[in-house]
Amino acid sequence: MKCNFKIRSGSNISLVPLLLFAIVNTWVLSYRQEWNSKEYAQSDPAGYYIYVPATFIYHDLGRMDFAAKTGVHDYYLYEQKATGKRTNKYPAGLAISETPFFLLAHAWCLTTHRYPADGYSTPYEVTGAICGMAWALLGLLILRRFLSERFSQPVVATSLLCIALGTNLYHYTAYDLGLSHCFTFFLFAAILYLTAEWHKTFLLKHILLLGLALGLVLITRPTDFIIVLLPLFWNVYSIRSLKEKLLLIKRYFARILAGIAVILLIAGIQMAYWRYTSGSLIYFSYQGEYFDFLHSRFVKGLFSYRKGWFIYTPVAFIGMLGFYGLWKKQKQLVPALAIFFIVFIYVVFSWKMWWYGCSFGCRPLIEGLAVLSLPFAAFTEDILRLHKRVYKAGYFTLIAFFIALNIFQSYQYSAAIISCDRETRASYWHVFGKTKVDLNELEQYQLHGKEYWDERGRIVRP
Repeated sequence: MKCNFKIRSGSNISLVPLLLFAIVNTWVLSYRQEWNSKEYAQSDPAGYYIYVPATFIYHDLGRMDFAAKTGVHDYYLYEQKATGKRTNKYPAGLAISETPFFLLAHAWCLTTHRYPADGYSTPYEVTGAICGMAWALLGLLILRRFLSERFSQPVVATSLLCIALGTNLYHYTAYDLGLSHCFTFFLFAAILYLTAEWHKTFLLKHILLLGLALGLVLITRPTDFIIVLLPLFWNVYSIRSLKEKLLLIKRYFARILAGIAVILLIAGIQMAYWRYTSGSLIYFSYQGEYFDFLHSRFVKGLFSYRKGWFIYTPVAFIGMLGFYGLWKKQKQLVPALAIFFIVFIYVVFSWKMWWYGCSFGCRPLIEGLAVLSLPFAAFTEDILRLHKRVYKAGYFTLIAFFIALNIFQSYQYSAAIISCDRETRASYWHVFGKTKVDLNELEQYQLHGKEYWDERGRIVRP
């Protein structure tokens, strides 16, 4: 079963969005005032990152007692009576992605002695910021290569620009740093590309790299392992193609087993840590939090003013519209993408705290944007093929507005004008387009404090 795609030549215009993304992010980061605030010592970023200084500086993966002594949040470390150690709530995958950047900062601190080589001084924060942007850029580069084999350069450039600056991927590279989504976005892009490449060449190197990417996904955000549905159903769109896929698996079973072995090898890193600290190979570290699959909040997750994906990332809605155009052009890919998104969205919003705490828009769907780039490009190509210029002008005006809105609302969120988790329809429109608001007055438009805490109380188990 082969899929032949014509490579469309043209200019390198599709590199422009990546350059703009890097420039805008660098400019925003250059104006940060919080480089000495130990951002990586607070909240979720602290939990993801702590493996790195624990390994290379403090040599204390078992208890990480240095956290409290150095002013680092440690609420995510759970005491284990059986072993006398403490287990980190957060998985280790993101720390692996942060390690090369940490080592650069650490070498600089050790050689210049201008900042403490403690893992948390300013150089570590700066390289940490670069880390998120670098992985996002690598993901966009992979998408550029993937899309360029299927679409013209103007279509690829438009798609990359919208993904890079028209979604909350931008927010998590420019403002809220140290979370996993930039790295998993890169991994999803790599999985998309490697899946397509393996189904063209069936080379061992592609299946091994695919196993590496899937393994890293598994130990970074375990629920994101749903992306395995993409290679499983790739090119399956009929009974006949399903039979061909099963024959393909049989023919290359040994190579597929090698890819699975890589996944298990990477997963073993996390399992070894759990065994060391908790005494068990498998450990559910999100104590008090859980899935409720019978009451998924996917409608609220997509359309609510609190965190709605289509409200705060309307570019994603355009991408969903593109499934129709993609079916007309490359219908063999649509079932795999559709199955993935249906399961992914359902699972994401089955998490009992479906709004995922303080975040701009729906952050757990950021990595899915890599996959959504394909139907988005198909929709854009359909628009460019229309004869009437008014439709093209209207479309590009709309996406330009969505990009500007995303950049502006990211700023609003950073200035607490948009609430991190108490936004309502009334508060959204009250602050729409504003750069300054009375935060005390804004309280009356947001989700009431008592209602908010009562809701959290019903969700979080002791």
